Amino acid sequence: MTSAENTARPDYGKRSPQVSRRGFLGKTAVAGSVTAVTATMLGGSGSAQADPTAAAGAPDAGASGGRSGAAAAPLSRRREMLLQVARVGAVYPVEFRGFGESAEGAERATPARLRAAERRLDPERLARAWAGADALIALGLLGAAQGRMLAGIGRQAAQADADGKRDLLAFVALGVATLSPHFDPADDHVAEIWLGGLSDLQRRGRQPQPIPPLN
Repeated sequence: MTSAENTARPDYGKRSPQVSRRGFLGKTAVAGSVTAVTATMLGGSGSAQADPTAAAGAPDAGASGGRSGAAAAPLSRRREMLLQVARVGAVYPVEFRGFGESAEGAERATPARLRAAERRLDPERLARAWAGADALIALGLLGAAQGRMLAGIGRQAAQADADGKRDLLAFVALGVATLSPHFDPADDHVAEIWLGGLSDLQRRGRQPQPIPPLN
């Protein structure tokens, strides 16, 4: 297990009931507004330190079974699941910042960018991300509409066991790094905020809804 995964993760099922949608927006906005600081602070914990041409970026990388107990899906389906979630995350709950890139957030969720993010991870961390993909595919979320996908991810974040939550964090963090290389795919900070908000909504029985931009 990598040093990043030795760090205690929040139990999303025990988050404070006082967190509101406004609070979720505030946390997400802070995560975006301090990007310049975050980019300099992001470390390499859990990132690949070896040969950059290691198997993490090869066609069969991560094809081993996941930790969540879900059947291992083909790598192509895992990648498609991740890209679909990244496209949703690019617009929910607010537009993902471009950090100087001209392409819209969802347009940055491409196979080439995903493979580049994969190559930044060590094999164990990448296996965790694919286990997170397997769990969502097993829930029938591959190809799901945005509302159903967000609700399903929130349910997984709220109800999965400790390993399942770590897998989901690794999966979402890889999606964040696909949208912007400013973020380390081994860093869970933004993934924790996003999943924590979805988990809170799930616990309250509320359907995730995009938050209109504030002027």
